[in-house]
Amino acid sequence: MDFIDPTPIKPVDAVRFLSFLDLSPVLAVLEAFYCEPWRSRHPPEAMVRLFALYKLRRYRFLTELWRLLEKKTVKLLGFKRKPSYKTVWHWLNKRVGPQGLEAIHAALIEAINHCLST
Repeated sequence: MDFIDPTPIKPVDAVRFLSFLDLSPVLAVLEAFYCEPWRSRHPPEAMVRLFALYKLRRYRFLTELWRLLEKKTVKLLGFKRKPSYKTVWHWLNKRVGPQGLEAIHAALIEAINHCLST
């Protein structure tokens, strides 16, 4: 599966773009929120991609995002199975929190800009 440059006539889907995004700069920030990474049920990279999709598509409510998650979308984001709504809510509001989301958002924007400039 190759990534083909999008054009205004043929844009690439946000989920497909996020599946190719190198998250190594973001993972350094994300490690601070996992004291025991092996205990997490869903990969942290997939949770970051889900958060990025939430921001890129400008959903107002988390339920909008969660309801539209299909099997193909879930697989492209890096999940083995669809996370529950409560799991996504807990990751955003408890595990990472507002300050963590700001730090992750800044690192994510930097990664996206780097990807778009190359």
